[in-house]
Amino acid sequence: MQRFEIGQLPEDEHARLIHLSNAFGRFVFDIVRAAAREGAKSIPDSYRPSVESLLDDQLYAVLQMLDGVTMPIGNDQVRLEFVLKARLRDRSDPSVVEEVELGPNGEGLCMGFQGWREGDFGGLPGIGFEAP
Repeated sequence: MQRFEIGQLPEDEHARLIHLSNAFGRFVFDIVRAAAREGAKSIPDSYRPSVESLLDDQLYAVLQMLDGVTMPIGNDQVRLEFVLKARLRDRSDPSVVEEVELGPNGEGLCMGFQGWREGDFGGLPGIGFEAP
């Protein structure tokens, strides 16, 4: 079975946030975006660039929601936020070692998206699928 590696976690809290955000981006691109693009291969070549651009636009819209940069959501009493957290668990037992909020109070998933489209996942080693 293949496993997705996140590499060595940086000691610095901010660097760890960036690293885990890039790991999230790499996973989304390698799984979600890649599957959508694979499905788009059945579309005639002349339409594929437009469809792939639309896919990226929709993925970006989801990241905007997770970054909290969409219109306010709520009612007269409360505001609603959708939160994306990276939860790190110890391999030897199920306890949570750390939680890192990636959105909406992270570094900015939408900013990361632009680099991820170009294949830039932070330059930190060890993020991605390990060879079987």
